[in-house]
Formats: sequence, C-alpha cells, structure tokens
Amino acid sequence: MSQSQLNQSEKQKLTLADLPGPRSYPLIGNLLQFDRKRIHCSMEQWADEYGDIFLFKFGPQSMVGIADPELQKTILRSRPQQFRRIKNLQTVIGDMGITGVFDAEGESWKRQRRMISPIFNKVSIKNFLPILTEITERLYEVCKETTTTDSAVDIRQHLMRYTVDTTVNLAFGHPLNSLQHTGDKLQENIDKIFPMISRRIQAPFPYWRYVKFADDKALDKAVEYVNKRSLELISETKEKMQQDPSRYQTPSNLLEAMIAAKDDDDSTFSEEELFGNIIIILLAGEDTTANTLAWMIFYLIENPNIQEKLRQEILNVESQHSDKTEFEILSELHYVEAAIRETLRLKSIAPFLFMEPNEDVVLAGYEIPKGQPLALLTRKGGFNESNYPESQKFDPDRWFENKETSSCPHRADNHFPFGAGPRVCPGEQLAILEMKMVMRMMCKNFNIVAAQSEKPVEEVYAFTVFPENLSVKLIPITNDD
Repeated sequence: MSQSQLNQSEKQKLTLADLPGPRSYPLIGNLLQFDRKRIHCSMEQWADEYGDIFLFKFGPQSMVGIADPELQKTILRSRPQQFRRIKNLQTVIGDMGITGVFDAEGESWKRQRRMISPIFNKVSIKNFLPILTEITERLYEVCKETTTTDSAVDIRQHLMRYTVDTTVNLAFGHPLNSLQHTGDKLQENIDKIFPMISRRIQAPFPYWRYVKFADDKALDKAVEYVNKRSLELISETKEKMQQDPSRYQTPSNLLEAMIAAKDDDDSTFSEEELFGNIIIILLAGEDTTANTLAWMIFYLIENPNIQEKLRQEILNVESQHSDKTEFEILSELHYVEAAIRETLRLKSIAPFLFMEPNEDVVLAGYEIPKGQPLALLTRKGGFNESNYPESQKFDPDRWFENKETSSCPHRADNHFPFGAGPRVCPGEQLAILEMKMVMRMMCKNFNIVAAQSEKPVEEVYAFTVFPENLSVKLIPITNDD
C-alpha cells in the first residue's frame, strides 16, 4: 500500500479516541442503537452523520467504519499482505468445521486461489451452460404452475431452490431437484447456516463455546447434515474419477475440477480444503444470486416500463441472433446486465466487509493498531450523487452514460458488490450468467406484478441482504400480448 494513500504527515496523526462517532455505553457499546435487521443501514446513516471514517462499538469491541471508496479500494488491494478478514470470521466458520479459500489467509489463500480460479473461467462457465439451461426450464415449469391459482407467489423461495439446485449440480454433478420436490433436506439445512454466521460474527464473544441456545443447537444439526451429505458426495465423485480417469482432463463439475487441480509444486487440495471450499460454494452460491434476483424482481414490479424494456431487448436479441449459441445470445443482453448491475448498486447483498490490519497502519490520518476491526461500507459509494444523480432511483440506463459501446463493464471505482483487489469474488461471471438466464425466462414468459400484501417489503440483513415480504403474481404472456 502506498504511503500517499494510507499515511498523512506525522503532525496530522490522530488516534482512535479522536474519531467521531455515535455515543457508546459501557459494555453494550452501541448495540441498543442498531436496527439488528438492518445493521448495514445503521452504519450507512452514521457515515452520513459523522463522515467517511468514524468509530462505533459492538458491545465492548470498537469498530472503525470506513465509507470512503478510495480508502476501501486501497485496503482491498493491499490484501493479503497488510489486511485480512477479521479473525472473528475464522473463529465462527472454523468452529463449524469449515475451512477454505473464503476464510484462508496468507500463503494458504494464495495457493487455494491459484487452484480454484480456473474453475470459474469462461471455458468452464460455457461447459456449465447445459446444466443451467435445464434447471432454468424447471424454474419456468414451477412458475407456470403458480399462474393457475390466484394465490401470491413467494418468489424468493423459488429462487433459493433454483440457486441451490444450480449450485449442487455445478458443485457435485448431483441432480438435486428441490424446485419440484420441496422439503429437500440439503437445501433446508443450508438455509439455517448463513443467518447464524451473521449472528455469531456480531456477538461480542464466542458464547456458543460455553452455552448453546435453541438456534445454536439447530445450527449444529444443520452443519452435521450438510457435512455428512457433502462427504458422501465427495467420496462418490472420487470413485467415479478413479473408474474414469478422463474426468481428470475434462471435469464435468466443480468438485471434479478441484480434485483434478494441482498447484505449481504438484500439490492438490487436501480433504479438509475440498470439503471447506465446496461448503462455501454451496452457501455463497445460494443466497447471493437468489437475493439479487429477488431484489431485481422487486424493482421491475415498481418499474413496469423497465420490465417491458428488458422483454423487448430479449425478444430482439433472440430474433436477430437466432444463429448464435446460447452463451452468445446471453452475452448480447446488455440492458439485462445493466439492470443487474443497477440492482447490485442499490441492494448489494454484501453491503459491508469486516477487515483488520496485519500491522499498525495510518488511515486518513488516524493511527489504527494491528488487529483493529474495520467495517468497509462497500455499498455506500453507490449512493454518491456526484457519480449517480438521483442515486436512489432504479435506472439501468445510467450504466450506458458516456459509453462508446453498449457494453456495461463492472464499475469497481466507487462501490464493490463482488469485492475488489486480489480477493474479488471469482464467481462473479457465473452469477451474472445465472441471473441473465433467469431474467430472460421470467421477462419472456410473464408479467411480474405485486400481490396484495398486508406487510411492506423490507430490507433485512442476515449475512446477505434480502427482501422480506416480497409476494408477487406471475401473469402469463400470450402470443397476442
């Protein structure tokens, strides 16, 4: 990290005690001032009040909030040498028996990242397309069935099942079909893990090591089931690869690719690393994509003109490029991608990141000691009016401003829905492809409207941000429409 970006002159150095922030109280800190379901919004409001760098407390633990995108970018690009995820995250995930590239640090992370990155390259993603197409067709059939009744649709639950089916198929080559067979135990148990990770990260100390409440006991059972099922699938995959060595050269799923992967020194993933990375892929692949799609549907309901514009682009691309492959057609859906990017700007499913320095540093003139937890408000820059006029408005067209072409590359200069720097999310392109496929299917076949509901849609944080109370109606589009 450059000294010009991190350090100011010695005369300007200040300490944590000099940071502005909300008044805290002994032992409980600012806990009573948090909206626990919208913790990210509380931090963003403090940034508006106290500035781009401020201090608050989770119980007795002090936390430095950072809202300045340039400072965030500098920190994220300085990983893993000068900054890392907070150790508390390793504690929480490690206590669940999960270890992989997500929580790894230092040389362990570098090694695993080198081995896992090729799994998400364009060639691999193209190979996964037939699986995505098949599961998207199942989602269409499920959505079509809902149009025969007058009842509201919990679209987020359908999308969660879609993404878990997709992730399990891509990860294991296992034909899970929770979309059409509800109550699947794997999906049911995965759903219990993320909210508890969020709760434990926010806890002032690892209380679960000493006493376990009902939710903690339910988590233990969920992790035990997911562990058992995953290890069974890993064992089955290894046996298939031994019987058919060609799978080492042309793996058909992520697990086969990880088993076949080798580092420069000919080392492979350990059993523990295989298991940990697959679990992380299962967890992240379900919540992140499903919740982004749910938020996009929320905005399309509020903006039927944009929904129609998406539909027209899809129909035009299909008619003009009928000779192209499925992957090429999806690549031409520029307005669909712009709508996805706009959703990620407004409703980033990971609106902040918890980090800490590996050494004493100076940030914006403040001396920050080694190990001091930092909260990077990575969504906040997306609301900057100078970059995004009428920033609270859902406007996909803004992604084409000052562009010579109709492409919409990810703007990583002021908000970071997929992270930034060396540890940017490797699954970004796969997630975008999934979302394009789902929105292409939805907009072609249905008018999406709001269902009557007594409760408004609320933004809730549980490790990822999701829309609570989102009920919709799907109206089939006929040839006469």
